[in-house]
Amino acid sequence: LETHDAEAHAREKLVRKGLDLVVANGPASLASGRIAATLVEKDRTRRLAPAPKTRVARAIIAEVVKLLERRA
Repeated sequence: LETHDAEAHAREKLVRKGLDLVVANGPASLASGRIAATLVEKDRTRRLAPAPKTRVARAIIAEVVKLLERRA
């Protein structure tokens, strides 16, 4: 959760912690049933359209599954 420049903070965290994926979103999602999130990977960034939290969670899980399949 970032209040400004979420994508840049997510990319910095990705590199600093050696992660494969960081999900960035703003504070508006805390008081809402919908989230507009950004998936940040080493070689790409994908913005998810605002959607119900359950739909965004499914999209994140699908991305994690893809990452795990690539490692296998």
